[in-house]
Amino acid sequence: MTRQLRSKRHLKHSLGRSKVQSLLRLTLTLLVASVVDFTVINILPGSPGQVILGTQATPQKVAALDKTLGLTSPIYDQYLTWLRDLITMKLGRSYVSGSHISEQITQALQVTAPLIVGGLIIGIALSLPLAFLIYLLRESRSSMLVALILDLGVSTPSFILGLVLTYIFAIRFSALPASGFTFWSTSVTGALRSLVLPSVALGLVEAAIISRYAKNLIEEVMNTPYVQAARLRGQSETQAFLHHGLRNISAPLVTVVGLEASGLLVGAVVVENVFGLPGVGTLLLNAVQNRDLIIVQDVVMMAVTLVCTINLLVDLSYKRIQPGLRDEIL
Repeated sequence: MTRQLRSKRHLKHSLGRSKVQSLLRLTLTLLVASVVDFTVINILPGSPGQVILGTQATPQKVAALDKTLGLTSPIYDQYLTWLRDLITMKLGRSYVSGSHISEQITQALQVTAPLIVGGLIIGIALSLPLAFLIYLLRESRSSMLVALILDLGVSTPSFILGLVLTYIFAIRFSALPASGFTFWSTSVTGALRSLVLPSVALGLVEAAIISRYAKNLIEEVMNTPYVQAARLRGQSETQAFLHHGLRNISAPLVTVVGLEASGLLVGAVVVENVFGLPGVGTLLLNAVQNRDLIIVQDVVMMAVTLVCTINLLVDLSYKRIQPGLRDEIL
């Protein structure tokens, strides 16, 4: 009993130490990413003052505006000021429009965040049943057809699916809006309708990707001794999978879902432009075109923070799903 208690205390201490190490590693990663982000953005040729004032502006006026924007101070001062604003969430104002950057990002996230979450939910909801169906049909001709559909789903870009869905449901049947976004404050129903097609376009591709990986995991776990023993006790394939197999594929599946959640950021940028959604992707592209560097820096850093945080949560989730892996993950 004393030995078990000591073991539990040691495990708890080890787990707490791993969490601290993970947070320190996350902080260091974000700090390095901020340096790279700031450096790459600021070595690009051109001047925000020149973009704002136009090509006909005199060098004196451009220099004066750059000074007003704080772009003539030493580069390390600019970086420290920007980093301080990021930490305190006082993101300043846009170089071009003069509006608060935090308000622009908050408004854009009202579109991008539910779009990504919706696509991920659709992908997860479809992937496991589809993967298990392939396993059940593994010895029939239908499995080849389902596998072919999955291959098409993986190889088809989300914006192509978006165009197809737009033609069918928006143009042909006029069931859903083809483009634009109704903000939540105006109409919750309108906002949801605006996100249906882009979320489905993202979700179908995610379902195909996750299903292919889940299919291999299911085939492996269904051939393990404990699942075969469950069959001998009279359980069906579905019961054996739900009772014994699902938990054992959860850990590697969480990793795939976490990676795909990060990848959805890229897909969302493209899909937003297809459907004319004023999300983070649109905000970023407009900032790049206008050379609004401060917005580009903030959006890129936000994306890096989100990806690193998702990876950290995936690592920590291993400890909950697979306790035996606690000493190996971090």
